Amino acid sequence: MSVKFRIKILSCLVVVGLVVTACSTTKASNNVSSSKESTSSVLLPSPTTIAMPTIPPYTVTTLLNITFSNNEDGFGLFLDERYSGINYACTLSVGQTINGGFSFANFHKIPLEGCSANFIDIDNQGVGILYDTGLAITDNNGASWTVTKFKNVISAFVSGKTIWILTGRCNSFNYQTLKCYMVYSTDGGITWSSNIELPNEGTSTGVYQIAVDTSNSIYLLEQNPTVLSAMLFESSNNGESWQLLSSPECLGGPPKPVESLSLAQDSSLWLACASMGGSGNQLKSVAESSDGGKTWTDCAATPTPNVFQYTGPWCSSMGTLGYLGGIFGISSTTAVVYGGRNTIWFTHNSGVSFEPVQSPTQMVSIMQSEGGSGGADFINADDGWVIASPGGTSSLWYTTDGGITWTKRYSCSCQS
Repeated sequence: MSVKFRIKILSCLVVVGLVVTACSTTKASNNVSSSKESTSSVLLPSPTTIAMPTIPPYTVTTLLNITFSNNEDGFGLFLDERYSGINYACTLSVGQTINGGFSFANFHKIPLEGCSANFIDIDNQGVGILYDTGLAITDNNGASWTVTKFKNVISAFVSGKTIWILTGRCNSFNYQTLKCYMVYSTDGGITWSSNIELPNEGTSTGVYQIAVDTSNSIYLLEQNPTVLSAMLFESSNNGESWQLLSSPECLGGPPKPVESLSLAQDSSLWLACASMGGSGNQLKSVAESSDGGKTWTDCAATPTPNVFQYTGPWCSSMGTLGYLGGIFGISSTTAVVYGGRNTIWFTHNSGVSFEPVQSPTQMVSIMQSEGGSGGADFINADDGWVIASPGGTSSLWYTTDGGITWTKRYSCSCQS
């Protein structure tokens, strides 16, 4: 067969694919003219619809936060995210553990708007709260939960049957035109006080946190936008009057300060602050107070970062890697700092130096690569839990030596 003849057959096959016409290899000239004459009536094939692969609906469950009352009994806050095509839905739920966090059961759904919440300790009298875009309360040790009327809760604290919350819209760049109030309940959330105005002296940026010690002294943290320092107020009469205790230097500041206040079991106070930083590169400062917030000991560090004209010490041992999530004060000597894109950092010398958790390597790798650390809780100076990668492939780790070594108790990248 010649080259021409092979080409002739191929052209005929193409025409057949376009029109319903007889084609003969013995009368090439007729075929060419025939194909030319029929050009105006060629029928193009209909567009082919390519079916996209169908992805079955699935749910991803992650562990966000935890609280424990002893070595065995505790609760976990879980987020269920349901995906179905372009549709998305989410649900918060609280699960109970009776084996130190190895497993969770007896789940209760919490219908908070936006599925955003922080988990606050359930007290020894069975009262506990979830808050953020709303407020949910339990008065029976987590057996049931009730969503309250409050929509924006900035900070909260529970002790016995008394609940203190900061509510309103004050965490904003337009802080001067917005208001935040404190309200409290002494009967587990059945009745509430009227709104109590917070002391801001017209200078607060609207960053507020609250903590309450065993004598019911209320500590209120605010940020001063004019200088890089926090303002710590105290009230011993449920907010009827406030006293400015101190203004510790606080690395961070306008326009969006990052701060965390923690009250340890021995009533020492810990303050962590962070500068603004893109891509998780935040300088951090930490201070501790053993006299109820009157005086503070800063973490020992000597280069000054000159960030937003900050002149105080910053935690050079902690480096700049990672976002500040928060600080958890364990005692006057021991605290843990956690956050995104980073492992957890511990101090056992009142903040003189911080050391990163380096073992086991599996835990460190998870925290550095999948969202960092968070959700810390300690029942004493030795026994505690921390979540690696909350909101991702979350896992729960346990320590019996104040954070030096850890073992995994629970892992959840649950997809169903």
